[in-house]
Amino acid sequence: MTKPKNWPNEVEFINLNVWDTKMPGFYCNSDLDLSKEIEVVDEQVTGICKGVRIQQITDSKHPAYPAFGLFALKNIPPKSHILDYRGVITDDENASITSDYILHFDKEFSIDAELKGNEGRFINDFRGVCKQPNVEFKLYRNAKGIVSMGVWSKLPIKKNQELCITYGKGFWVNRGITFDYYLQK
Repeated sequence: MTKPKNWPNEVEFINLNVWDTKMPGFYCNSDLDLSKEIEVVDEQVTGICKGVRIQQITDSKHPAYPAFGLFALKNIPPKSHILDYRGVITDDENASITSDYILHFDKEFSIDAELKGNEGRFINDFRGVCKQPNVEFKLYRNAKGIVSMGVWSKLPIKKNQELCITYGKGFWVNRGITFDYYLQK
């Protein structure tokens, strides 16, 4: 499979989620079907996302320097579906406690892009980068009924602008960084 430019060799690029091998078979042999009502969207982004690029952070004042971020290749209007967050779906009981790429959803599931994922794993936290997040995660169901975790624009995003989300207070607290400390930087 073709990988995006700047893709790390130690991470497998995937264009569809995969189930954790530790998950019970009845989950893995069916589409994820959450009971709550979620939006239905006609299209799903698979393969390399044409609207974004992975780019190394070169500004030494950026909190993620010298790592990578995800940047827009074109202007993106608000409320646009940009791509899906891809990784290994697992239940929270088997979820990694050390991964920086894990996204919890529903009450019992997670998607972890630490070892397998797509461009979504390069979205950085907005703190220290911009005033507020310009993207958000949102569950949606495609026309075939398959549930995915989409990345949606919250605000207009300009060409070459970094996509930034909020990781949430728990992410930073678990790493020994308080909001007050982080916001002062």
